[in-house]
Amino acid sequence: MKRILLILAIIMLLGCKAEVPTESAAYHIFQGEHKLHAISNRYFQSLEGSMSGFFLFVIGSVSGEIEQKETLLVTFAWENNRKEVIFTTLPINQIRLSFVDDITPKVKFRWKSSSYGADDEQHILQEHIIWAVIQCKRELWNPQFDLPLNKETKKEN
Repeated sequence: MKRILLILAIIMLLGCKAEVPTESAAYHIFQGEHKLHAISNRYFQSLEGSMSGFFLFVIGSVSGEIEQKETLLVTFAWENNRKEVIFTTLPINQIRLSFVDDITPKVKFRWKSSSYGADDEQHILQEHIIWAVIQCKRELWNPQFDLPLNKETKKEN
């Protein structure tokens, strides 16, 4: 009896091969290293807040707070696998930097796969990037790139 169960288990395991998923549209867009053409940064300011209220008939009370938030965005132009140049903007926390000896600046992507919006290239470019790794020579990296750590801090006495 044990032998029969063992044989059935082996047959089931060998018969159930996992299918290799077909390569997604995101895979075709982001796979490999891409030539980096240009890079710049800017700050984006937004207002965030919350409001709450209590109303009894017509009379009520509303309270809340609004906070101004500043986010550093990095915009870069890169060449996709179809030799088209694409402009992509990501927040700084989605950018990795790698100094390499290669003479050509490049960018590689880490992306998430999803079946939602799988054929919509614009949706893929906006929603599927987890992070980008920018590769360049240390000498080519612009030290004037306006990172938060490069800003001077005011010292209070």
